[in-house]
Amino acid sequence: MQGFRGGLNEGVWFATDASKGSAKEELVLKLVRCHRVAASIPTEAENCLRISREHSSAVNDPTIAFPIKIFSCLGTGGTKRYDLIVMRRVRGERLAELIARKWYSKQVPQLMQILEKLGICLAEFHARYGNSQHGDFQPSNIFYDEDKDEIALIDVGGMGVPTMESDVEHFAKSMKLLAEAYGVQLSADSMHHFERGYALGSKG
Repeated sequence: MQGFRGGLNEGVWFATDASKGSAKEELVLKLVRCHRVAASIPTEAENCLRISREHSSAVNDPTIAFPIKIFSCLGTGGTKRYDLIVMRRVRGERLAELIARKWYSKQVPQLMQILEKLGICLAEFHARYGNSQHGDFQPSNIFYDEDKDEIALIDVGGMGVPTMESDVEHFAKSMKLLAEAYGVQLSADSMHHFERGYALGSKG
């Protein structure tokens, strides 16, 4: 993966599992640090293992890019240097790019429908995982497959780790930043539809 690979990633690669014949599966391989930045903060691999123990269904959840394998990468002398996290590649387009495309093609009503669906998706995510927060819920970590009308969340390695903001608050802050490019009205309308979706999803 070229360009920005995420602040804590050492590298990201895309691969295809050809062992399944015509039903090829696309994978994402992410190399991350294996040492804690602080004693109380687990590494991404440690946190993913915790989530899989507490919520075994996460591995097969189509709405999140959850690891299916984690490998330890050793250096000379057998010293562990990195963790290699393997995930299924989610389909679709990042929400950040989708917003730009819908805005410039004057498809804002369709965008509002997607944002309402996103609110429902987040509410259901919180309900499914005991109100665990995603941890970095913002447009670059959200994918939307327009053909299938499906939403998926990536970068879930910090899921459930305590943060200063809730997912809704973090998303609201990221949408305010978009106001600099698209105007205050789009930001306000986006949050209105997102929060309405979240309220609907919370009732279910």
